[in-house]
Amino acid sequence: MSEKNNERPDDRARPPALLDQAGRIVATVGGVPLALALDVIRGMSARTHIKERHVAELLVDWASSGRLPADLRNELRRQLEERRERVRRSGVATAEPTPQG
Repeated sequence: MSEKNNERPDDRARPPALLDQAGRIVATVGGVPLALALDVIRGMSARTHIKERHVAELLVDWASSGRLPADLRNELRRQLEERRERVRRSGVATAEPTPQG
C-alpha cells in the first residue's frame, strides 16, 4: 500500500522557504504585501527568463551583499512600479495591516 502524502492543503499553497524569504525581502524593500511581492518575483522570472528559484536566490543574496545584476535590479523596479500602478487603479491599499501589540 502506498503511503499517503501528509501535506496539509495549506502547505501546498505556501511558497517554498527560499521563495518566501525572497518575497519578504521584496515586500519590505518595495513596501508591498507579500502576495504582491511573490507576484513581482514571478514577473521578474518570466521577463528575464531566469527560473523563479534562481531569481529568489539572487534576491536573498542581494539582501546581504547589496549586489544584484543590473537587469534584475531594473526588472525589480519595473515590476514593483507596474504592480503599484495596478493597485492604485483598483483603489486597494498597498500595505499589509500591522499587528497591534
